[in-house]
Amino acid sequence: MWRSVYFTCLILCLLLPLGLIACSSKEDNDPTSRAEPYRMTPDMTPASSASLTVGQRDAGFLSMGATVIKILAIDGERVLPPFDTAAASTPLLLTPGAHIIFAKASHGSVAAYACMSTTLAQGHSYVLRTSKPDVSGTQMWLEDQAGGQLLGQKFTADSASESQSSGFLLQSPAHSLHVC
Repeated sequence: MWRSVYFTCLILCLLLPLGLIACSSKEDNDPTSRAEPYRMTPDMTPASSASLTVGQRDAGFLSMGATVIKILAIDGERVLPPFDTAAASTPLLLTPGAHIIFAKASHGSVAAYACMSTTLAQGHSYVLRTSKPDVSGTQMWLEDQAGGQLLGQKFTADSASESQSSGFLLQSPAHSLHVC
């Protein structure tokens, strides 16, 4: 009798992790995964649009511990791939007017997410900046690239610790992302 209980427990212990992996999806925990992708139209130019780039506050020592900023979505439409300075050779072009920008800043194991509502002007270039991401508080803001003036306000980001080696199964329950 104990042998059958032992084998039943053993089988359940082996199958449970497989079931959790199969039922969990990274897309379920990423609010931008279900959104339509953001697309720049062919007629957009820096003169007819607003240009957006991301700044990097801290390069870290030999690129270890560097602060990375990514634009994940514009007006609820995900940016594919997420826009950052390492991946893009040209600025992200947006139509002039009001926009909601969903961005992520990360430094080591800390990730900060912010929804920023702003109005962009035609022909202007803007830089997305961040304070060093920290669990106790992180701020993100937009600056006019020409003069460095703050555009609107600084936004408080939701920060959380995300272990880079634990995988998404352990990261996802640690915090929940909000959708702009």
